[in-house]
Amino acid sequence: MQEDLHEERPQSRFPGVVGPRPHPDADRLLRAAWAHTTRRVLRQQALSIGRQPMAPRAGDLILARIDALGFHRALQLPDGRKRNLFPGDEIVVAYGNRYASNQFEAIVPKTFGPCHLVAGGGVAAKARSWHARISNGPTVITPVGYVLDADDRRVNLTD
Repeated sequence: MQEDLHEERPQSRFPGVVGPRPHPDADRLLRAAWAHTTRRVLRQQALSIGRQPMAPRAGDLILARIDALGFHRALQLPDGRKRNLFPGDEIVVAYGNRYASNQFEAIVPKTFGPCHLVAGGGVAAKARSWHARISNGPTVITPVGYVLDADDRRVNLTD
């Protein structure tokens, strides 16, 4: 009798979300490792993945796949811990320019395609040059798609 009084509630991986289940890409985004650069982004805003090959802008968040490990073999997470990377892992990082004389000089690429992880905190860019002590070059990543919000707009750090 007591069992009849309780409604069965579906288990949700999306706390606070009421209504229909979020876009299927939301699960994939939650499983990915989010970089330190994304620490101020509300993950509930990241609802889908845009696969249109638009030109990247500094600050755009992307879901990317690790293709080949180079200098950065770990990703710094939003809480400051590090997560080891392996080929095939999916990560959420931000496009950005970088000039670090002891590591990489890199720019936001002009096209959406394979590029590099040029900072352990989660910066995706096209490495133009690197310090002589970096013998194995940058970690190679391939963007899967842009992280989109509920209005299908690219999530950008400036937002």
